[in-house]
Formats: sequence, structure tokens, C-alpha cells
Amino acid sequence: MMGRSLGILLIVFMTLVMSGISQAQEAETWYWAAESDSGRLLAFTLDGEVNTLLEQTNAVYLFQVWRTAPDSGLAIITVGDDTTVYRLTSQSAEPLRSRVFLLPDPGVFLAARSQKALLLVDPRQSLVARLMTVNALLVNETTNQVTLLERVADQAWAFSADGTYLRYVAAQTDDADNPQWALFEHDLTTGNLTILQNLSLQLSGVVAHPQGDFWLTVTPEADTRRRVFTLLAVPTMTERVIEPVLAAPDRNPVPDFRFLEDALIEYDFLCEENCRVLLRPLSGGEPLGFDAPALRTFLYPLRQIAPDSPDAALLVNVRDRYLLLRPDGEAQLLGVHDERLGLTPGTLLSSDGRYLLVSAEGVDFPRYRLWDLSTGEIVLESDDSGFRLVLPRYTGGGLLIAEDLSRWQYFREGELTVLPGIMAA
Repeated sequence: MMGRSLGILLIVFMTLVMSGISQAQEAETWYWAAESDSGRLLAFTLDGEVNTLLEQTNAVYLFQVWRTAPDSGLAIITVGDDTTVYRLTSQSAEPLRSRVFLLPDPGVFLAARSQKALLLVDPRQSLVARLMTVNALLVNETTNQVTLLERVADQAWAFSADGTYLRYVAAQTDDADNPQWALFEHDLTTGNLTILQNLSLQLSGVVAHPQGDFWLTVTPEADTRRRVFTLLAVPTMTERVIEPVLAAPDRNPVPDFRFLEDALIEYDFLCEENCRVLLRPLSGGEPLGFDAPALRTFLYPLRQIAPDSPDAALLVNVRDRYLLLRPDGEAQLLGVHDERLGLTPGTLLSSDGRYLLVSAEGVDFPRYRLWDLSTGEIVLESDDSGFRLVLPRYTGGGLLIAEDLSRWQYFREGELTVLPGIMAA
């Protein structure tokens, strides 16, 4: 009995951390857990209210939960031999309409989300013409449907800023000679699918803006090795050719591009010395250049820091090293990603861009640092005692952290608060 209770407790508090928490929300926020042996799916609050949502003769397994409101969420659940997406509330668990058969292994991962929709991607890839593609599942809580999206160009998707649309590039056929590439727009309110623009059959690359407002397409020029970069704006569907400038003079241009919300970043991923990173404002202003260390790999821009001030900087990730690049040539190492922190690289930066959680470089155990990027200062740092974070999580404008599963702390606005009752059971 004790082992079973401990198992449920771990599920409960992993769900708690992953769903987010603030002290003001605890009484009204619902959580979910499965008792696989009894076939029950439970909804509960932290003040002890419990509702049974499912009671099956078959085993019930709860694989992943994504919160959409304090009292509702979307989850992948297996009941017996059937795995599908459910909409969960405090009172019910209803399967979404779906013709898609899900497998928990190899599983799907969350690639993007909006307020009422998820994009889940199958990690298995296939080559269509010149592009790697994946199959994806659009889970739409508004229309109560799960839709299979086939042959989607890898990483070529984005939800609009208002959560109304999903835009993505996909091949309409799997014919390598005639893939019929197109930019699609899926209306999440009505479920309607529209082709915004047909793209070149020779498409060899595509980069998506974080909100799908711009798309950079790459096509080979006829009879040459030169690549043509075209910037497409949505919804005006206007196009302009981007001329790369960061290429060695003795070889063909092979720069790479990435989007920030308001800028296009260009760099040469083959650069070995005197490397530069160019920030092109999407508004059409003057480009801003930054010096960078030797690359020979991909660079991932994360955020502009104080873009309109003399202290302007660009936060980037290169080989899991987090750097601040500045126009004056200084590159400041903030720290590294250490998987022992319990965070994935995509969750080291808070959603508002204020905090960055990293580990010091070259240490035997993860020694974490929490940077306040608005001030450029370390505001929280572990000592040499071997402190280990357990599932740290940004929530409510702060950071929820723990030494173990018995002592939780919450850091916000310079204050560290111990939450002594959070693990009471």
C-alpha cells in the first residue's frame, strides 16, 4: 500500500510541477493522476477534493498532460489497448474525435502549442524530394478533433500570435518528382484548411517565424550551386529575395538563417574564425552585426536584449553554451546547459525572456546560476554543497525549485520563499 501511495504521490507532484503553480491558484487548480491497477483516472485539488473521471476494467495509463485552463487540459491516455487524446476537466474525461491511432512508443512529442491547441510530432522522419518531413497531430480543443498532418517539412510550423491559426509547410504528395509543396493555414476556430501559397517544386529548405508571420524558403538556382533565399510575408503574401552577406569569398555561400520575433538572424555555420552574426530587423531597419566565437556548428538565437539601447545584446546558444553577443565584439559566457539540472534546453529561458537558468561550466556536479537578463546579474546561485534541482519550473513570473521532493522553494523578484506545506500528503 505504501509503495502504491508513493507512486501516486510522485505522479501527482510531477504533474503539479509540469502544470505550473502559484500560491494564489492552488485552491482552484485541478490536477490529474491515474491508478493504473484499479483502472481509475482521478481529478483532484491540493485541498483534498477528488473526483473519479474514469473507472475501467482495463488498466488506465496517463502518459502526458498539457494544461489549457486551471480546471482543464489535454492528455494522451491508454485504456486497455487504445491510446488517444482526451480532454480532461475537473468532472470528466472525454476522448477527442480522431481517426488516428496513437502509439505510446516511440511516442509523440510536443512541438508547439497555443491556448487551445497542441501540435504533436512523430519523431520518425522521411525524405520527400529534398526535405526531411514528419507526420504531426493537430489536437484542437475548440473543435474537439485530432487531425493527422502528413509530410510536414521538419520544423516548418507555427501557431499565430493570437492562437487562431496553425501555419505549416507540407508536401501534398510523396512523389519526389512532384511533391507539390505548399504553405497551409489551418483555422483553429472553424477547422477549415487553406493553401496560402504554392511553393517551388525544388524547395530545399524552409525556416518558420515563431508566429508564422514570415517564411524563408530556399531553392537552388537553375544550373548553378547557388541557393536563392526568399522572404515571404503573411498575410500580404509579398516576397523579397534576401542576399546573404556572411560567406567566405572563396566558396559558395552557405550561411544559415533563424528568426526571432522581430528579426532575421544570419550567420555562417562553417565559420572558423572572425565570425559574425547579422541581425536584420523585419521592419526593414539597418542590420546590426555581432562578433561571435568560432562556430562550425548551428547557432540558435534566443532573444534580443535591450535592442534600442547602447547595451544591446543578442542571447544565443552554441553547442549548449549560452552566450551574450554584443556589437562591440565582446562575447560573454553565461553558462551551459547541463541535463542534470532537470531542464531541457528549450525551458532554460523563461517565457518573458527575463530569466535564464544555466549551470557553471567545467564543474563535477551541476552548479546552477539564475541570470536576470534585464539587469545582467546573477540573482540566484548554488554553492559547492552539491545542491541538486528537482524539476525546476518557471511559473507565475518566478522559478519553482527544490533540493529534493520534500523541500520546495519559490524565487520571484529577488525573494526566495520556502513552501513547507507543498508536499503534505
